[in-house]
Amino acid sequence: MTTKQGNITHGARAAGRSKKYVRSHSEPDEGGVIQQPHFAAGASSPYEEALTEAADDLDEAEETPFRRGEPCEIGGPHSDVAAPCTFLAVNGDGTYRVQDVRNLKLIPSIESDFVHRYTPIRDGSDAICTVRNGKAFITACEISRGFQNLEGSFFYEVEYDEYVDNEMRVSVAELPFGSVERIIGRGIALEKGKKYFLPSETESDSPSSASSHLSLDSSHCF
Repeated sequence: MTTKQGNITHGARAAGRSKKYVRSHSEPDEGGVIQQPHFAAGASSPYEEALTEAADDLDEAEETPFRRGEPCEIGGPHSDVAAPCTFLAVNGDGTYRVQDVRNLKLIPSIESDFVHRYTPIRDGSDAICTVRNGKAFITACEISRGFQNLEGSFFYEVEYDEYVDNEMRVSVAELPFGSVERIIGRGIALEKGKKYFLPSETESDSPSSASSHLSLDSSHCF
């Protein structure tokens, strides 16, 4: 899948709906075996239909066993964000085996109460995005639209602020669902325009004064 990015000035953004984006291309670096999980039943439905059905059938869906490879989210009563995951199996003791698709790490055992069926994030929602364009970083973003490809893999087009040549601009990217975290509480707030580089991919002499480090696990409390 190709990641699209582009920039506009805040002045152009304020001018209304006539804004234009200039996009460049780079490859998202999700990696791993399960990079673009597929939805189970109804995966080929249009985005709007999937969103409506998910809202109407949420209670029923929570009672239905997951299918292997089905998208899911990890979250608890004290979570500020929901971590995207892929369901793998039910263990003998009733716990779930899942894969955290943010970093492709296997979670061999997690209580089923913390694993929820995935539903699309609504357009216009704030989220936390992991962008891989050169060095990978986390940043605040906004959902422009969600869509599925022909294989049923789910993606989002998002907007995020960043500094380019000391000027704040709006960039656009298309990201797989595993790179977009749903905000479910207001206990977390990332400063717009800041890039939180992933620790393993950050150089100690990074020239960006608007960047800092953020652990993927630091903001999650289940």
